[in-house]
Amino acid sequence: NGLLSLKRNGVLNIRGICNLDLNIRDVSIVYVNKEYKPELEIDVQKYFIIKSVFDKVNELQPYVEKQLQAETEVLQQAEIPNIRKGDHCVTPYRCDFMEYCWKLPPGSSQIGYDTEE
Repeated sequence: NGLLSLKRNGVLNIRGICNLDLNIRDVSIVYVNKEYKPELEIDVQKYFIIKSVFDKVNELQPYVEKQLQAETEVLQQAEIPNIRKGDHCVTPYRCDFMEYCWKLPPGSSQIGYDTEE
């Protein structure tokens, strides 16, 4: 369900907004109602669905904080982590470092890929 799988960047943006010490009363996503069939004119109220994700965002905040701390620690290391490429590079989302890690060495035609962690 797309609604429950909030995008990582969206959750991080909301975290940033919440850290501005604003009084946030709700967080919503807006998406197209695929079941709506417009007639002559589009009824915007029926074309779009607005769904509150406030509770889900609040529920994810401790996880996001923990992940950000872990990522910060990795980025501060002097050496690149020795982790083989695999499904974890694209699931649950595409890693921001794939272009760096997945570069082909000169003269290579393919790179190893692990499907098990």
